[in-house]
Amino acid sequence: MNLYDNPDATSDQRERVREDRAHAAKVRCDLGARTLGAIIMAAVREREELLAKGGDRPAIDQAFEEVIRDVWPKGREEPWHDICAPCGDYGLVLAQCSGDASCGRKPGHGPHEYGMPCWCPAGKRFRAKPDQSPEDGLAAAAKTTKPTRFGR
Repeated sequence: MNLYDNPDATSDQRERVREDRAHAAKVRCDLGARTLGAIIMAAVREREELLAKGGDRPAIDQAFEEVIRDVWPKGREEPWHDICAPCGDYGLVLAQCSGDASCGRKPGHGPHEYGMPCWCPAGKRFRAKPDQSPEDGLAAAAKTTKPTRFGR
């Protein structure tokens, strides 16, 4: 149990703990003086001080809101852009088929949209995996696993 929560502590001891905590919070805010959190904590602290002094609550609340709106991030510093323009970083390049077998299917089907794997890293998940050679298949089949207590 700390001194602040101790019911046997005197009011002077509790006040000293409150001051120490307030000072520690102020020091933490001053270390990262220009971070959003530090600015908001400083604004909250100043708002509480003004309210404790008996200031006009609506005016203080309006000033607090203006400070928060001024320091809140407004959006991206640079416009969004895709790393891979053909697929939009999805991995598939979308194309239209009019039903004339440009998609690779047999002729005589209706128009539709289809996707081809892109060359970028995002397209790797859509590319066909190479077939195993017969030697790889035999090697995989020949591997034995240790039996568990439940069997293989």
